[in-house]
Amino acid sequence: MRLAEEDYLEIRKGRNGEQGFSTMWYKVRPGDGDLIFAELDARSSIYREAYIVRRAAIACPPRTHIVQNDERKRRLHFFDHGDVLHDSIVATLDRHAPKSKLSIEFVVDFPNGHPILQWETGAYCSRLPNSILARP
Repeated sequence: MRLAEEDYLEIRKGRNGEQGFSTMWYKVRPGDGDLIFAELDARSSIYREAYIVRRAAIACPPRTHIVQNDERKRRLHFFDHGDVLHDSIVATLDRHAPKSKLSIEFVVDFPNGHPILQWETGAYCSRLPNSILARP
């Protein structure tokens, strides 16, 4: 979100009673050729989306909508994997990410005697990348 906020999105904090939330809309109304997020209506900031990102921010009982000063009822998204707003933002940014030759490899070392090491010759480990089983 921080990267998107730098170039594309205006993020603001708000409250509806005890429920804290944030809203997002474009920094500048997008035109032809600009980055458009599928779930973020580009017509006007009146169509901004409301969301929360922390489970601790979920009110009890949970709210599904909030109302701001403009009296418009907005769906309150839990901005995480599986939410349409989240997934459309991530997918759009991923499609527009600059190409890179950067490669990241993760190596997991297990101490001697770790239970996973007994499976080294089993069928399970034959499906794991060699780097996982490599020992220094």
